[in-house]
Amino acid sequence: MPASKPFSIAIVGGGIGGLCLAIGLLHRSQLKVSIFEASSAFTEIGAGLALGPNAQRALRLISHAAEQAFRDHATGNSSPTLSKAWFDFRCDVQGTKDGLDLGIIENETGQQTVHRATFLDALASLVPEGMVHFGKRLVRVTELGVGHNELVLLHFADGTTSKADCVIGADGVHSPIRKHLLGTATPVATPVFSGIVAYRGLIPMDNAKDVLGKYADDAYVWCGNGGMVMTYPINSGQVLNVVAACERSSWNEKKYVVESTAEQLSKDFENWGGRPREIIKVDSIFFSCHLLF
Repeated sequence: MPASKPFSIAIVGGGIGGLCLAIGLLHRSQLKVSIFEASSAFTEIGAGLALGPNAQRALRLISHAAEQAFRDHATGNSSPTLSKAWFDFRCDVQGTKDGLDLGIIENETGQQTVHRATFLDALASLVPEGMVHFGKRLVRVTELGVGHNELVLLHFADGTTSKADCVIGADGVHSPIRKHLLGTATPVATPVFSGIVAYRGLIPMDNAKDVLGKYADDAYVWCGNGGMVMTYPINSGQVLNVVAACERSSWNEKKYVVESTAEQLSKDFENWGGRPREIIKVDSIFFSCHLLF
């Protein structure tokens, strides 16, 4: 009997999710897996990525090599008393530097974080050469139906097409695959501004310790009126990752991620004091502003 034709799978999106899926399918010889990525190379927006215990278990089930890639680069809390802490929550209170202690949420692994780009590169090294096709921004999907060798035709912005038996969308919040499945008229197919923006930045640890002292070594969330400031170490404790989120009534930028200014950041957190205020005033920090959906 002639060998059966491999079942072809097209993964749209070469981010962490798309790569993990591809890695998990590698051992299945009856599958032919291709990844179609819109960018010209593997790229990641943001800095810190935290995986909780359930996500770490899921990664282990996908691939021991993928799990090891995470563990090789993961950074936890430095303080022994916070080894199992997910976050230590504090409240910004006027007139106090360290704020009010709200409590600690713990889990079995504690905070475990990696730099997104570092983890993405480690995952990309596990994918065979030739599996990933760059510069392939999906425009639309055509379902060919029964009777064709492949069931789905993908149309890309560069004018090329590709066929597959199965298409899996790992293409983010603005997913064309989601719109195809749900219909463009369906409200849940189109993301909506949540009324919250998030500033993301990185501080060299030496600078962070000058400002935060012991609070730079571990994962904290500083809660306040209409927002929060989150900090945790990454890159083996060499860098402090900062996420400062706040409410905003509208978003007038064409892009979803823009470089922020110190003036806008200061304005959004002008009523904050203590440690959170000191964090966002650090000169060495670079912030980008992200629209949240």
